[in-house]
Amino acid sequence: MDLVAHKPLIIFQTARQNAQAVIGLAGDQITLHHLIKPGDSILKRLHNIGAVLLQADAHENGQRIANFFLVDNRGIAADRAGLLQQAHPAQAGGWRQVDRRGEFLIGHARILLEGADDLLIFGVHASILADNANIWNSCDRLRKHLRLYSLYYIVNRIFELELCVMDKIKGFSTRAIHHGYDCHDNEGALTPPLHLTSTFAFESAEAGAEMFAGERPGHFYTRISNPTLDLLEQRMATLEGAEAAVSAASGMGAITAVMWSFLKPGDEIIADKTLYGCTYAFLQHGLSKFGIKVTHVDLSDLEALADAISEQTQMVFFETPANPNMRLVDIQSVSEIARSVGARTVVDNTYSTPALCRPIELGADITVHSATKYLGGHGDLIAGIAVGSTDDMEQVRLYGIKDMTGAALAPFNAMLILRGLKTLSLRMERHSQSALEVAKFLETRKEVSRIFYPGLESHPQHALARRQMAAPGGMIAFELADGFKAGTDMMNRLRMIKRAVSLGDAETLIQHPASMTHSAYPPEARLEHGISDGLVRLSVGLEDVADIIGDLEATMPLQKTVAA
Repeated sequence: MDLVAHKPLIIFQTARQNAQAVIGLAGDQITLHHLIKPGDSILKRLHNIGAVLLQADAHENGQRIANFFLVDNRGIAADRAGLLQQAHPAQAGGWRQVDRRGEFLIGHARILLEGADDLLIFGVHASILADNANIWNSCDRLRKHLRLYSLYYIVNRIFELELCVMDKIKGFSTRAIHHGYDCHDNEGALTPPLHLTSTFAFESAEAGAEMFAGERPGHFYTRISNPTLDLLEQRMATLEGAEAAVSAASGMGAITAVMWSFLKPGDEIIADKTLYGCTYAFLQHGLSKFGIKVTHVDLSDLEALADAISEQTQMVFFETPANPNMRLVDIQSVSEIARSVGARTVVDNTYSTPALCRPIELGADITVHSATKYLGGHGDLIAGIAVGSTDDMEQVRLYGIKDMTGAALAPFNAMLILRGLKTLSLRMERHSQSALEVAKFLETRKEVSRIFYPGLESHPQHALARRQMAAPGGMIAFELADGFKAGTDMMNRLRMIKRAVSLGDAETLIQHPASMTHSAYPPEARLEHGISDGLVRLSVGLEDVADIIGDLEATMPLQKTVAA
């Protein structure tokens, strides 16, 4: 039986049984009834998970749970719970099939077989009747297609497992297009609906109170969550290989929300010496005013980091490649050093996107993005994303975004990013291919004194780029031999390439960091941090590469002098 699964199927056992007795009889399982209590976050975590089958006793609590979780017509309501009834394991002659390792536990095998045509089974109650042995044996042929987890295992690792295990074998582009959305749950709409609402109505006053208390999943105010934002966050989490994500109104909104969430007076943050200008300004003019120590270190030098880090360090922050000079940082090695003192590693992954690099898979704790750039890809929105563990992202959402910054993303912009994600892989491939050709062209020009592009073998960190990036990306930095004036003159003579800040658009963009994006640095700090006055930053777009090179080439013969 081939499975093309897009939703997990969870069978909940909601009977009022003693939790310890159930654990003793069925390995590591507990009943849903014992998981649903004031303050428990399981309801929130399992929201929108998909079809649910319930075995519920005919009591009010079971009926309420059944009604609450049935999200589409593939669920079986509590009044049909008799379909799922089975004898208690103690009544089955002492025979039951339980995998003591807890890796997979199969219950209600007949329902498993009937539902496996289009649903991934996550499983719960493990006891199998003796007369179901033949059905159990027939399940052997399914095991190569799916993994089954007990409810207890799901609750504790649900986001680590990315909700649907089948996503682990789906390609990047497939998840970017399909993850987290079923058109049949939305009247067949191929494109996810846009939820343009600031607030949400409650079924009852009690339902509203339960949502605010975290006892019931749902949306109540878009500054905290919204169905359109939720879909974007789910997709970004799976693309980064993480548990959860939080959207923000801008890249700086994501960065500041993360830092406000985990830093307090007396803490230290170690940041790379080369950063986006506004990030640098926030560290120097924002965090430092509130008693947080900011230390800049060349994080490409692991010994320098090891010497600087201490128990006071709570966060290590960097970009790779760095904006604007394309320096790389060894994500895995830096993350290991940070972890040795209990510090979080936060990586700005804007330049690479998860299509080219996934820092969390290399050991980082959190990644942040300016989704304005490649994720959106069309230069028509401002947005940010933070990605990490469920616990960390809950802190960012409820403290960093809700209380500290208020930097909530507009649903319309989330919709635009969802559109952009569908072509992200294709676009990053084209950006990278074209940028490599442009970089090779610039490398041959005598007017260019230095070029910084990790895809070139001449780049000092080319080997590291090959190790932690799928492709070198679409950003190039270079210096002209005649310095600042030569750079501005060259930019002013361009015809097709646009003089503009930002990056990652379909259009090729060029800018002068020292006077534009990194003007927040004092002149001496710019030089110390590797940003010269003559540096030019080029975001290679999606035009025909011959036209990009032709526009650059047309400006260069006019240079007054050439490099020696």
